[in-house]
Amino acid sequence: MSNKKGQIIGGVIGGVALAGVAALTGAAMAQDLKHEKEAKRELHKHKDLVEQKKQYDEHGQILYYNPVLTQNIALLGFHNQYLSAFKNSSLEVKAEKVGGNEVFTTVPLLQGVDNQKDARCKVAIKPVGTELYLRCDKHGNLNLEQHCKEWEEWLVEKDEKSGMFSFKSAYWNTYLSAQSNGKPVADRKKVGDWEKWRVIMVQLKHDKQQEPVSQSNQPKKQQTKMAENDGSYY
Repeated sequence: MSNKKGQIIGGVIGGVALAGVAALTGAAMAQDLKHEKEAKRELHKHKDLVEQKKQYDEHGQILYYNPVLTQNIALLGFHNQYLSAFKNSSLEVKAEKVGGNEVFTTVPLLQGVDNQKDARCKVAIKPVGTELYLRCDKHGNLNLEQHCKEWEEWLVEKDEKSGMFSFKSAYWNTYLSAQSNGKPVADRKKVGDWEKWRVIMVQLKHDKQQEPVSQSNQPKKQQTKMAENDGSYY
């Protein structure tokens, strides 16, 4: 009987010890994850500062993102890679630096602003120099379309604490997300780290940023010819 009791006590002690190890391991993993997130945020800030310095050296000024203005931007995802768009209408989040395929123009959509309180923060997103618009379907899949309708409209939300932005499909109420495999989707109902983007301002020669778009200069609803090129937009 005493041996059996000792085995039971030993089993209980062993179980407690294993639970303690598991708890410590879980805490360590949680701490590592926290540090990883902090490190990625610092890398975000570093890349943003590098781009700001580059823009200042080339143009003599630093711009800040304002969704009620037409502006050229690059979108840096949580995994420190940029959103890219390609001629075949595909998108990915794998670029390590800003090039031609990583520059987008956000155009404020002003129609209905008097009847919808958040319409002033609604934008269309298109690769710069094209009339192709970022589109989200009901499954959260993304592509580029030659028109701007409801599926091509995005609401801009800002996280004041981090200074980062989220882009929410105005039709489906789901968020643009940067996946760890380099695939962007827009099927998330809530904002987490992967749904926050650092908006990098891009100043191009002779562009006319920081200008509001008038009601008469809204994106065209009819189809437009696709830009001719040799595999990318540029």
